[in-house]
Parts: sequence; C-alpha cells; structure tokens
Amino acid sequence: TATEWILYNILELKFVQGQKVRDIARRLAMSESDLYRKQRVAIENVARAVSQMEREATEQQATENRQQKTGNGKQATDNRQQTAEDGQQGGG
Repeated sequence: TATEWILYNILELKFVQGQKVRDIARRLAMSESDLYRKQRVAIENVARAVSQMEREATEQQATENRQQKTGNGKQATDNRQQTAEDGQQGGG
C-alpha cells in the first residue's frame, strides 16, 4: 500500500542511505514532525516483524528438538528390544 511504501522509504532514506530528517521530509513532502511519527510507526512495524520471525524460529526449533528426542528415544527402545531378542535366541 502507499502507507507501507512511505514507511519503507523513511527507513531506507534514514537508516540505509543516512540522509538527514530535513532532507527526507522535503523529499517525501511532509513535515519533520510527521516524518518522526511515521518513522516511529515504521520502526515498531519492523520490531513486530522481527519478533514474529524470532517466535516462529524458536517454535520451529522446539518442534525439531522434540521430534529428534522422540526419534532418539524410539531408537534406544528399539536397540534394547533387539538386544533382548538376540539374547533369547542365543541362549536357547
């Protein structure tokens, strides 16, 4: 949307290109105070997105760890069962 594009441009011009607030405001045809408000919103949006990505990565890692533990536990059980069966076959 147009609003998202403005927020993107504010962050790009300010933090990537290092332009001054005065120059950005002039370029985007807004007051400096409006630019500061929009910049705050843009930063909050980025923080929210990063937080969401971190949460999803943590959940994914936890799921993989649970699956790995379940798999390892099953492998240990299978090994014990096989050892017991081998012992019964060898002793008879």
